[in-house]
Amino acid sequence: MELYDFYSNVLNIKNDTIVMELSSLSKIKFVNKGFMVAESEKPQTNLYFLIEGVFRGFFYDEKGSEITDCLGFECGQPLVSAFAFREKSDIYKCCN
Repeated sequence: MELYDFYSNVLNIKNDTIVMELSSLSKIKFVNKGFMVAESEKPQTNLYFLIEGVFRGFFYDEKGSEITDCLGFECGQPLVSAFAFREKSDIYKCCN
């Protein structure tokens, strides 16, 4: 999928100037299973959108067990881990 198509068709952005600007500032990154998009207590400085595949958000409980918080599988779903960009993450997000 091309970036222009992603922004205009998947995210439904209709302003061509905005789509062109976003496309010029973005890149498609292919990652393997286990790639960590965000890690707990670290600020998230990149904004990722799922194009294909599955991701999982999780945290560790007081016993050290992984607790799944969320799953994502829809094209266009943002992979964010905190309520504010560049704030410390509350959970881990990885590609499955």
